[in-house]
This record gives sequence, structure tokens and C-alpha cells, in this order.
Amino acid sequence: MTLGPALLLLAAAEGARGRLAAWLVTLGRVPMLSYVAHLFLVHLLAVAYAKIAYGDAGWLFGGLPHRSKPAQYGLALPGVYLVWMAVVLALTPLCWWFARLKQRRTDWWLSYLWVDPGANAESHDPLPSTTRGHSPGRSRTSGSWTGDGLPRRRSMAAT
Repeated sequence: MTLGPALLLLAAAEGARGRLAAWLVTLGRVPMLSYVAHLFLVHLLAVAYAKIAYGDAGWLFGGLPHRSKPAQYGLALPGVYLVWMAVVLALTPLCWWFARLKQRRTDWWLSYLWVDPGANAESHDPLPSTTRGHSPGRSRTSGSWTGDGLPRRRSMAAT
């Protein structure tokens, strides 16, 4: 039941414009960063909540936490939604910064964390080789790749 309405909402939002759409696009351009960062932030919040509510958060470190967690640990659904919104809002500046960084830089490793939706898939080949030719999005003559397929360090003047 949830996948169908979600796909219909996605199709309806395809041509969306405005601040909300721009905010969602920014979050969508850095999915790996936001996923990894949210894991750390949610764990930090869980530790803080356990320490404040129960006086001990040691059970959240090492091993599976469900074995020794307090019986009443957790939040009601409205609390979960509130924490979810707070986490998304807290990660927004980081995602915005990283999306802008990705627009300015062409380092090969950044393609693992963000993919430009306007570029074709071939331009994000993480390990181009001389036998396959060069990646269309990265010219060896412009200083992005060396002849051996390894990324070339760019000078600060080039950025």
C-alpha cells in the first residue's frame, strides 16, 4: 500500500518548483552523505535521550542494544516523527554544503557520494583505464585524470 501512493506522489512532484522543491533536490543529490550522517546523528540523539531519561546509555555501545535496553525505552509515534524532522533539518546545512562542494570540484571519490543527475552514467566512471578510453566528463588534457587512469591532484589555483 505504501509503494503505490509514494510512486504517484513522486510522479506528481516531478515538475515541482519553489523553495520546498529546491530543498528536497538538495537532499536528494547527496543521498550517501545524508544516510551516513543520519546514522551518527540518530545514535548521538539516542545516547542523549537514554542518558537523560534513564541515567545510563552504556547499553547503546557494543553488541546488540535490544538485549539490555530498558523495557520502556523509546518514543511514541509523534515523538519519532518529531525526531525525524529535527534530524532532516539538522542535516540540511551539511547536505547543502556538500552539494555545493560537489558542483565546484571534480574529484573522483566524490562521485561515490553524489552523482550529477544531469550527466550521463559514463562520465562518473570511477576507474577509467587507457584500454577503455577516457571518461567523456573528464578530459585528461584538462588535468582531471592521468594517463594511467589515476586521479591527478589539482592545484589550489585550478579550483
